Amino acid sequence: MPHIPHLNQVEIKLFFYFPLNSAYAICFISNMKVEKLKEKRKKLLQRLKDLDLAVRGSWVKRYSTCSRP
Repeated sequence: MPHIPHLNQVEIKLFFYFPLNSAYAICFISNMKVEKLKEKRKKLLQRLKDLDLAVRGSWVKRYSTCSRP
């Protein structure tokens, strides 16, 4: 990739890589059947729900006396 002096590596990824990945994803999704899309959506929502526990910590950890400041 050519060196662009005024952009750092994060900006390069944001402006070049993510749009290309998004275009690929749109093409891929547009060729899927409705039932397959619903199944994929359900799996992604489940993963998002599981991610919440990883990001915020478990209920027990959050409300235990050991974790309070």
